[in-house]
Amino acid sequence: MKNIILIVITIIFVMAILVSCGNTQNSSEPLTDTSGTTESVIITVQETETTGQTTSEIPFTVPATVSPTKSTIIRPTNPPVNSTLQSKTTPPLPPPKPNNDPYSEPYDRAKIISDMRAYAESKGMVWNDNLRKDNCGWNAPIQANEFPNMAGETLKSACFWLIDSTIERALGGNCVGGGFKVFIEDNPYRTPKIPNDIAVYFFYG
Repeated sequence: MKNIILIVITIIFVMAILVSCGNTQNSSEPLTDTSGTTESVIITVQETETTGQTTSEIPFTVPATVSPTKSTIIRPTNPPVNSTLQSKTTPPLPPPKPNNDPYSEPYDRAKIISDMRAYAESKGMVWNDNLRKDNCGWNAPIQANEFPNMAGETLKSACFWLIDSTIERALGGNCVGGGFKVFIEDNPYRTPKIPNDIAVYFFYG
């Protein structure tokens, strides 16, 4: 009989130990609260005596597991582009200045005639608008593009020289009261034709 009682007690003790281990394993799992607050739980502890099994409940406060905070990685960004800044560029070339020289291409014929007329009148000659190639005398005309340097002041000097040369050679220096006329046309003596080439005549008679 004693042996039977010992066997029963042993079986009860083993079963109590197994039950106690299972309850202890269940109570050891952590509780997670995403709200970040603490939570009170009750852990059941079983005590086993040789006479039997007793169960008691012990309150125990377990802090809630706090989830780790994710770190924010700040990546460098490109600086803002200032729309007012302009890339350095080569400044545009200034527009070409207008050619105000009447003795350079394309030649101001009216101005050349006006200057030559004033020069001849200063010598005592008189303007005669009726003079033409076929009713007066004239020397070889000045061809504007005859020489590379025949432009600007050089052309102006050549036109005035034509007047002086005519007065001296054709009129013998006696020009006072003599009629004259300045005539300009496209140069008919050059072949092939050159753009803006002119021939300047000094008629007398």
